[in-house]
Amino acid sequence: MPRSSTVLIAAAVLLLCAREGRAQCPPGYDLQSENASNFVCRKKQPWELREDNAGTCAVQPAESFPKLGSLLSQHASSKEACQKALSLYDPSLPQPGRCFAYNVGTRQLCQDQNVPLP
Repeated sequence: MPRSSTVLIAAAVLLLCAREGRAQCPPGYDLQSENASNFVCRKKQPWELREDNAGTCAVQPAESFPKLGSLLSQHASSKEACQKALSLYDPSLPQPGRCFAYNVGTRQLCQDQNVPLP
């Protein structure tokens, strides 16, 4: 069987299994939905940028619990997550998807990564 046919069959099986809640990705990958009919395996990102209801953002390892608010983005490194947090800073008013403030641990982590937060 040609390689392209094998890939198409594997993709079809993954989609069918995902719809039925049985899909699995290789270790180190997560199953994620791109839309209602398209599921993909994406490499896990070890750092997350999260925002709570008050607009306070936190950078934390993906395995950390408790999760500090809603997930804004995932990153390969803490420095990338800090840079994203800085780019989302908006001191005017708390609003979803923006960082009005940062928690103390995030300020210190980002300072250590040479990304000072306001």
